[in-house]
Amino acid sequence: MKDKFAKFKELIRADVVLVSMALAIFLALFDAWCLLYSGGLSFSWHALIATAALLGISLKVDDRFFLWALGLSVPNLVVIFIFAVSGGIAGQFFYGIFSQLLAIAIVSVFHQRFASAYIAEAEFGKLKREYRDAKDTVLARILNFSLIGCMKERRRVISQAYHALQQVFRVDKAVVFLADYKNNLLVPYVGPGLLADKNVGNLMVTPEFWEKNAYDPEKGVLNVISGRSTLPSLRQLIPGASLDAVAVMPLSAAGKVIGLIAVVKQKPENRHYLEPELFITFAYVLASALENCQLHEMRISMLDTATKKSQQIEASFSKYVSKAVVSELVNNENLAVLGGKKRQITVMMADLRGFTRLTGVLNIEYLVQMLNTWFEEASNLILKSQGTIDKYMGDCIMVIFGAPLAKPDDQLRCVYTAFRLHEKFEQFARGLKLPHGHSLGLGISICSGEAVVGNFGSSSRMEYTAIGETVNLSARLEKIAEAGEIVVDGNTFSQLPVDSFEYTVAENVAVKGIANQTVYRLHAIIKASPADFESV
Repeated sequence: MKDKFAKFKELIRADVVLVSMALAIFLALFDAWCLLYSGGLSFSWHALIATAALLGISLKVDDRFFLWALGLSVPNLVVIFIFAVSGGIAGQFFYGIFSQLLAIAIVSVFHQRFASAYIAEAEFGKLKREYRDAKDTVLARILNFSLIGCMKERRRVISQAYHALQQVFRVDKAVVFLADYKNNLLVPYVGPGLLADKNVGNLMVTPEFWEKNAYDPEKGVLNVISGRSTLPSLRQLIPGASLDAVAVMPLSAAGKVIGLIAVVKQKPENRHYLEPELFITFAYVLASALENCQLHEMRISMLDTATKKSQQIEASFSKYVSKAVVSELVNNENLAVLGGKKRQITVMMADLRGFTRLTGVLNIEYLVQMLNTWFEEASNLILKSQGTIDKYMGDCIMVIFGAPLAKPDDQLRCVYTAFRLHEKFEQFARGLKLPHGHSLGLGISICSGEAVVGNFGSSSRMEYTAIGETVNLSARLEKIAEAGEIVVDGNTFSQLPVDSFEYTVAENVAVKGIANQTVYRLHAIIKASPADFESV
């Protein structure tokens, strides 16, 4: 009734209908004027105006035109009747009825022939509205299904699924079950604000259920429903199930049931929205989305595990080499394979003087503690100055500057680091309790030149280090460096600002296994910018 009233309101608001009503009123006034002043009706004019008024109605309605035509004729016929009777010319009333019926007959013939080829504007408007509603429904389905497929979080996927069940299928109550393979259960997924029936419990299934009810949607919808025009019931899938459901559909992925949709409650007038083909398509989209969520969760878990393991390895590796080496290994996978390449580097050897004599007089545990304490303090300083600790050799530390990352001031930073190490050692030595007649000192050698730097060893155990004449020379010069001395070779000294250090030169120094060398002993820093010295 409400829809009919709305259609009637829409019809009488149309421009053509308003014009027809206006013509009907004009015809009534025209007939009244004719009867008062002429004593009779003008048949031709009456028929013409009546036909024009009825033509407008014929363009707007397709059925019940005759009733509309009679309704539009009533005002005119009432006017004719009143004036004809009061004027004593009752014959004019029948004359008016005849001319009105003639006009209706003419327009009816026109309307019948016109309606066979065209539809009325009202019917066209109805069809247009139905098309628009159908288009909106299709777009709503596409949007709801697309949103489900785009999400990667399970809670959001199922929340959107419940929303689609309500908006697309007009479902009042529904439950999405997820598989628990370990216990052979279908577990309802519920959450705050979801459409699910929270009173529904777990469904127990047989171990064969997971594969028996799986299907391959890619083979077509008809293959899934096996020619049925209705969706399966819950008891068809799970005999003896206590839950009563309007319709159900397994969620299948990779040849296995991963869940189930159950429509628990739906108004009878909305059952036509539960189209089998559309519902199966929805189930396929939901199953694919849930599978993607599971894969996404696995990837996130694997990434988190890999990240934590990488951080653990990095933290552990940083104890042996500088963070620069670790960063370079992370960013450059080629560094993690056997092999090396030639590079210009600066090598520093820092060896304790007098430590070997102490091994015969001090407790071994105290010696280990003392050595580890010194290595800890020295290593922190070296790593801060961006040096790479190559290895600990007994009581000696071998350090590389220029690998894996080279900087233009490698030689200068290495020398400043050596002076810093002497200062740090003096502070460290003051806290030692050494036997009478024993002392402990630090001798440092620095050499610069070409060496092969990379990973050496085997595929199962490798070491990042440097080999070559530069390393050998530094090891030889370390032997002639007395406690408190810094001995550098000519290559290193040539890269230093000579007016910044106090030094002495020793020429033609014999070095075992290597040609005689000119060496430089650095005694003190004369001048240095705060930035240079504070950086190490």
